[in-house]
Amino acid sequence: MDSNLKLLVELDNKIEAKIVKSLLESNGINVFLSTDDAYGYYPSFDLERKIKLFVLEKDYDEAKNIITKYNETEE
Repeated sequence: MDSNLKLLVELDNKIEAKIVKSLLESNGINVFLSTDDAYGYYPSFDLERKIKLFVLEKDYDEAKNIITKYNETEE
């Protein structure tokens, strides 16, 4: 079983991260978020650090393609 995580993208805010997470999960890809906001107790930390989205290594290429297609339709 391939359970290695790979960094997919770093985003500037939680709303954008949740949109991308939802998009990927609706396509059957599990997404893991990493933030440094002390579990929500210090949300101001989000202003200084990016939110990292990780996917399983086996899903990386598909996830990257989904994000690319989404970005193209948004422009």
